[in-house]
Amino acid sequence: MADYREISQEYAKSAIGAAMLINTGASVAVLSQVAELYKLDLLSSVVWSVMAWTVGVVLAALAWPTAFLSSRFVDKSERDQGMERAYLEVSNRWMAVGLILVFASILCFARGAAYMVAQSSFISEHPPIPAASP
Repeated sequence: MADYREISQEYAKSAIGAAMLINTGASVAVLSQVAELYKLDLLSSVVWSVMAWTVGVVLAALAWPTAFLSSRFVDKSERDQGMERAYLEVSNRWMAVGLILVFASILCFARGAAYMVAQSSFISEHPPIPAASP
């Protein structure tokens, strides 16, 4: 029989890892192009996207300790007789906080991507004027 707690922990770990991965991946992809963006005077067009992805990374990182605390209180509920319900309520609160953090992290990724797309559309319609050579 499957252990519900183990399955839940694996799903939580995967969700946190995915939120971390999409935000760090997007940041690394853009930051790897900084030299080229600088040459084209387009650095300012990516600042808000990178900031959104950075916040997404922080939110995903904060979800890890909330997942730990949720698991910890489930364990305590099984060990301390008479406190089961109270510990499970605390565990559920930490789980809710963790879910909010993961969803907020994913929203940060989406916001950063949307801003990048909006900036790309604007730039393609209004290309930067190259600097005159002396």
